[in-house]
Amino acid sequence: MSTLAASPVSLAEPVSPELVLVSPPDVASVARFLLPERPQPAAERLRAELARLRPLELTLAYLVCLTSTLGPFLFVLLARTIY
Repeated sequence: MSTLAASPVSLAEPVSPELVLVSPPDVASVARFLLPERPQPAAERLRAELARLRPLELTLAYLVCLTSTLGPFLFVLLARTIY
């Protein structure tokens, strides 16, 4: 990459630090020049609360899993006994 290709206009988008490390010195200096004066503050972390399943919801989830597992098996057994 030439110095002309690394003009501030072409580096208007963020450049990864790894790319700056392996770039030629003139390209790296342009990229460092485009960095903000201060680092941006870290994003505030949001705390998520765990959802608690009510007994009825949990029972329904177990029944759905059980019927979706045993339903086809019982259907095959019933089909074998008929034919």
